[in-house]
Amino acid sequence: MMQGPLQSITTLQPPRYPKVLRVGSSVSAAPPRLAEYAYYALGFYSILADGLGISVPMFGSGMQLVLAAFCIIRLGARATAVYAPLRLPIACALSYVVVQITVHGESIMDGGCRTFITWILTLIIVQSLYLRRGFFHRYALVLFTTGLITLPYLVIGGVGIHERGSVGRSMIQGDFTNANGLGDWFGFCCLYFTIVCVETKHNGVRMASILATVGCLYIVGLTVSRGALLATAIGITIALRRLLRRGFVPLLVFITLSGIIYTFGVFDQMTSRYTTRGLEETGRFLVWPVVIERFLSSPLVGVGDSNVLTYVPGHSKPIAPHNGFLGLALASGILPFALLAAWWVRAAQNAFSYGEQLADSPFRLPLLAYTFVSTMSGSAAFMGAWGLITFAITMASSTPYGVRRFVVHRVERGRMV
Repeated sequence: MMQGPLQSITTLQPPRYPKVLRVGSSVSAAPPRLAEYAYYALGFYSILADGLGISVPMFGSGMQLVLAAFCIIRLGARATAVYAPLRLPIACALSYVVVQITVHGESIMDGGCRTFITWILTLIIVQSLYLRRGFFHRYALVLFTTGLITLPYLVIGGVGIHERGSVGRSMIQGDFTNANGLGDWFGFCCLYFTIVCVETKHNGVRMASILATVGCLYIVGLTVSRGALLATAIGITIALRRLLRRGFVPLLVFITLSGIIYTFGVFDQMTSRYTTRGLEETGRFLVWPVVIERFLSSPLVGVGDSNVLTYVPGHSKPIAPHNGFLGLALASGILPFALLAAWWVRAAQNAFSYGEQLADSPFRLPLLAYTFVSTMSGSAAFMGAWGLITFAITMASSTPYGVRRFVVHRVERGRMV
């Protein structure tokens, strides 16, 4: 114990688990508000341009490249630390493109290569914009609004119990034109609003979130997407794991509204469709063994993006792998797959390791679980718009700019100044 006047400098000891803040509060080089709005505008352009007749070839991709370059330049010397969590996915994407071009003779403008290049750009943009305070919640609300914009073009295809909701291609482009893609999109929104309902302290926000949750769940039901429904159920279960310790009222309100909706029979027809479709074999469990066998016959470089469709017994046409991980491995071999798997492992470690001390922590594990289940039951869901933000918040603790700074105080004459 020191005696007399103190002239030394002391540093406050950090807690066992460092708390991650909204990074925008501590990084002055975060992209400006205009960059965030530009990114939202590009998203709306990508889904509406063709329908409105304003599509310009390569405009969207070119603007993404410009915006990504601007974000990198804006960060300057901080870019290395901020983009450190992206090393594995960028390496995965680059190795995929290299294999497709050099081994399988694919063009860089082909669907697979172009998708992965676009993914790199959007990873950089979203990781940069996450430095802005409150970006995650604004982004989620923009995704919800985007989904609402597509609903006037919702069509129900099929016959009887096989009817499924999707968005017509005449006006809307993107994931919405596929029933599973539409289900995944609104499943993410449903999970987001569920977590907001649990975490918010404002009754008005809670009621609005409950209504949005029920509405999103209704759209998921219209798609009759088993993968989206399963992923949503798992995500909500994880999100509610501590609800009873946080308060009984939110759970009571949610159950009451659910009971009212059930009484009116809103979901009766959907339930019958899910029950019947749940007994159908759509090809997933038939194609997965064949895909694995094809991968093992060419594990180093795969078979190429153009050849991933696979013939299975009982189907007259080849079908997709219906699994994002298997599809990547079959198309490009072991290296991109290993890099992608390592990225998922790192994300899972982050989601489990820091608990409540991280910013947006209530969303991290439920959204990561949702994205994983969606990827296992469909295509590369982690590359979608909602997958990008999921990994941004999950990997936030990997960068030192996500950590609260501890202030160094000088102590004089026995008191802190």
